[in-house]
Amino acid sequence: MAKGSKHTKSRIPEVLRKHEKDVLKEWMKEQMAAPTFRSDLMKEQELYDQSAEFLDLFVDAAQRGNLTDIQAPEWTKVREMLAELSRSRAETGFTSSDTATFVLSLKKPIFNHLGLEVVEGPDVFVEEVWVATALLDKLGLYTAEIYQKSREAVIVRQQQEILELSTPVVK
Repeated sequence: MAKGSKHTKSRIPEVLRKHEKDVLKEWMKEQMAAPTFRSDLMKEQELYDQSAEFLDLFVDAAQRGNLTDIQAPEWTKVREMLAELSRSRAETGFTSSDTATFVLSLKKPIFNHLGLEVVEGPDVFVEEVWVATALLDKLGLYTAEIYQKSREAVIVRQQQEILELSTPVVK
């Protein structure tokens, strides 16, 4: 939390734990309604499973109190899950925007529940929203970085396969 704040500990972990099921439900609605949802590339159940897994890992990491450094050990499982998701989506045909939106679309449900729970005043609410925004932005950028690296690896592999197919076999 910011300097001079009356609250030194974020309410985000508490709000997430208390409302995890509702946040997941609202997040799924956000994702399904987004133009980035690719029903041609993913079934709703698969998206639900990924979302539930991510939210569970996210809540667990947030409970440990570090909401600023996604490279910290408590965020390792979150990063690993997002890296696998990003690689998988790069190979499946999603765009980097589709992939980053997975994380970024979690903002609205979290903000909604912070609005219901943070009653200490607008300054505290704004502070909490800022912490959540910064954290989710970092995770969204992380997915985009991993996606880009994965996409580049797919392109290199495809180039090698084309080269192998086009190389005449001498007998």
